[in-house]
Amino acid sequence: MIRSGRASALRELSSQDLLANGGIEMRQWFVMLGALGNRAPDQLVYEPFYRGVMGMAVGYWNLEASRQEPLAATRR
Repeated sequence: MIRSGRASALRELSSQDLLANGGIEMRQWFVMLGALGNRAPDQLVYEPFYRGVMGMAVGYWNLEASRQEPLAATRR
């Protein structure tokens, strides 16, 4: 969902869903995704770490490229 720019669909997950699937750290991603909105990341990588029974993810959003004109410049 994050990769395709549909982060708002993650709102359907409950706290129980996250606890049952080991996604407690996803809460931090939710905060970030709330600020970014439904923008698809330029890069998103997940690497499972089986020995540690966990994984690591990294995402990159080029916000400069998607920045809109300042609000003051659009008012005339």
